[in-house]
Amino acid sequence: MRTRWLSILLRFGGPDRDADLLGGGSLVIARNRVALSAAVALCLVMVQFGTVRLSTWELPVRIIVPATIAAAPVALWHYRHRLGVWVMFVGLAANLCVIVANGGLMPMERSTLMSAVGPERAATYTTGDWIAGSKDVLVERGSGRAVALGDGIIVRVGSGGVVASPGDIVIWSGLLILAAEASLAWQRAQRQARRERARAGSGGQAPAEGAQSRRGDAPPRHQPGPAAVRASPSRPQL
Repeated sequence: MRTRWLSILLRFGGPDRDADLLGGGSLVIARNRVALSAAVALCLVMVQFGTVRLSTWELPVRIIVPATIAAAPVALWHYRHRLGVWVMFVGLAANLCVIVANGGLMPMERSTLMSAVGPERAATYTTGDWIAGSKDVLVERGSGRAVALGDGIIVRVGSGGVVASPGDIVIWSGLLILAAEASLAWQRAQRQARRERARAGSGGQAPAEGAQSRRGDAPPRHQPGPAAVRASPSRPQL
């Protein structure tokens, strides 16, 4: 069972030739490569989230956020043959460009901040301030760089919500495509596993049937009949 699930993971996480690595030491190498890629991607997400939420100083945020975004394609490079990953690369590149252009933080206009947190809390920030607990810097309309790619899309989820950038929307779309690709890969692996079980079940009967067929097709051995016995010369009597 573990080998079958690992085969599914390898087929999704690498080219089809990686599925041939399910044997000997190559199994360990392939498993470690897939696990390392997933672990690095998860660590990058945790480091960025933890820095943004827990930091009381904006400098670590200005350093960690662009660094983790730039490192994400390296962690996901093992899955580069998947369309969803390339869609995510586009969103990551858009976010990285606008963040680097604004000194390591994502620009957000005051009108967006007021809609997200309310006028009273928004009034406590001045232009150019880092918004604590986020990766954003407050900018006024007409200021900042590439503000159109900044956080300006409010996504409501129940009573709360998040403020996203166009790059974030593209990244989420890539995740959906990646999930669909993973589902298709799982279904293909299931079908192949059923075919292999069917072949294995019929493999034990094929030799016996073949042997029986050969015995049935073979011409019968010639047995001498009574006429042949009578026609043979008899021994002379003394």
